[in-house]
Amino acid sequence: DEIRAEGAEPVILIIPPDRWVNTTRKTSLRKALLRFVEKEKVEAIDVTPELYNAVQEAGIETYYINGTGHWTPQGHQLTADLIEKFLTRRGYL
Repeated sequence: DEIRAEGAEPVILIIPPDRWVNTTRKTSLRKALLRFVEKEKVEAIDVTPELYNAVQEAGIETYYINGTGHWTPQGHQLTADLIEKFLTRRGYL
């Protein structure tokens, strides 16, 4: 409420670890985040579905550094593109 009182709108970025993009099942943590977003009426950018699709097409090594859970440059770029699309649709860019 404090953030909104200042005229800002919070947005949560859901960043999936590599194990989330190896399954179509929603993990309990992702479910909890999505419930929170809905309950608090906060917008979210959940990049999990797009990363899942990209990993299925090009392989996990394209988007995640092996054994670290961190993104490669391509993982960062995909996420940056999704954030840009979100901000553009909302009229911020």
